[in-house]
Amino acid sequence: LSTGENKGNFLFAWSYQWRDILKKRFDAYFKNQEAKGVAEAIVFGYKEDLDQDWMDAFSKTGTIHVLAVSGLHVGIIFFLLSNILGLSRSKGCSLQLKSALAVLSLFFYALLTGVSPSVSRAALMFSTVIVGKAIGRDSSIYNTLCFAAFILVLIDPMSIFNVGFQFSFLAVVGIVFYNDYFRTLLPQSTWLGDRIVSLLAVSMAAQLVTFPLGLYYFHQFSNYFLVSNLLVIPCITIILYAGISFVALGWIADGIAHFCAWLIEVYIQFIYAVVHFLEKLPFAFFQNV
Repeated sequence: LSTGENKGNFLFAWSYQWRDILKKRFDAYFKNQEAKGVAEAIVFGYKEDLDQDWMDAFSKTGTIHVLAVSGLHVGIIFFLLSNILGLSRSKGCSLQLKSALAVLSLFFYALLTGVSPSVSRAALMFSTVIVGKAIGRDSSIYNTLCFAAFILVLIDPMSIFNVGFQFSFLAVVGIVFYNDYFRTLLPQSTWLGDRIVSLLAVSMAAQLVTFPLGLYYFHQFSNYFLVSNLLVIPCITIILYAGISFVALGWIADGIAHFCAWLIEVYIQFIYAVVHFLEKLPFAFFQNV
């Protein structure tokens, strides 16, 4: 019995086509297969080429979140767009046009990376902030967070049971609520010191509210997550910027594509060395909790 023609979602079909194109580009320029798998996961959320040994090392050191395109990645994209478009310096119609372009870019990236709950949450939150500034309205982080949750649950009520959804929203609540408290514990007068303390404070705040969930779902806990995140997250920022340059400018000049691919591989190999070193340290993690 025929039930009619099966039609897929054209947006997802278009997203998969773009991911196939990007994958072929990465296949052509990356020599190290393990590094290529990590680069694909970080830049556009393709995880099929990830090496299991690398996955285990990232998991045991508390840095597995960098391999899943998340709010961190969207935040980096937002920061890049804000600087390129000059959102903070624009006014009137110019600000509104640039804001519309930034919002479209964020949702294009979310669609390209598979529209995971964490990416969707971040895209909605940043878009709300962008639109608010474009129309001259201030935004509350808690209201913005609740708005993003409401929209995602409205689209798919079952998403509230998604592990990524729970981790993403709890992490943001922790960062907003506890970040300033942890920063005041170690006041810094230098730019570098302030950056280091800020990163440590964010890691502590997010971990404080999500570690019970991590124990419940994954039955393990990384004891060196502060060190690993302090070393890995800055590298992820550079890898993502280099990945964007590889995708956007690599078509123009072959030399740019080769340089970006080389730079990404260097930083990924450094991250690999860090996580494997930390993984082998005594009491690196608790497991079978």
